[in-house]
Amino acid sequence: EVLLDAEPDNTDLLYNLGMAHSDRGSLPRAIALLGRLTDLSPQFANGLVALGVAEVRQGRTDQAVTHLRQALQHDDANPWAHRNLGAALLRQGEVAAALTHLRRATELAPVDPQGWFGLAKAAEDDGDLETADDAYLKVIELAGFDRMADAAREARSRLAHKTFKERTGSPGGPCRG
Repeated sequence: EVLLDAEPDNTDLLYNLGMAHSDRGSLPRAIALLGRLTDLSPQFANGLVALGVAEVRQGRTDQAVTHLRQALQHDDANPWAHRNLGAALLRQGEVAAALTHLRRATELAPVDPQGWFGLAKAAEDDGDLETADDAYLKVIELAGFDRMADAAREARSRLAHKTFKERTGSPGGPCRG
């Protein structure tokens, strides 16, 4: 903050400080800093992505979608823009569009477990349980033993239960015999 007072138009400072505030949950400050950054450097795709992420965290999904689409106009090969746009579109219920961006994110960053988790969730929401399961497996492979891998394991269990119920016609209750 002291450095920014001395150099208020320093785009590196605006970007890094804005991301730090976003990660800490100081979202109004993050959005202000990242908004200033994108005013000064409107073609800086990662700045637009960071602004979009902060906006999603703030619950401003419509604005986030706008900024994430702008980021892709400047850098269509940005996996973080695709991943975050896919997640934002999924929040808005635009599953088909979300799938497109999340697939692209996993093509561009095949070792990013968050991209695979987003793809799995979107495929599950779309009813493509096989793709969802494959993507959840990829999350487990990439994330190892962290919380994301645990969430993927839980999702796979839910999918298996759902698939079993669909195949057997079972309501899923306890067996009686």
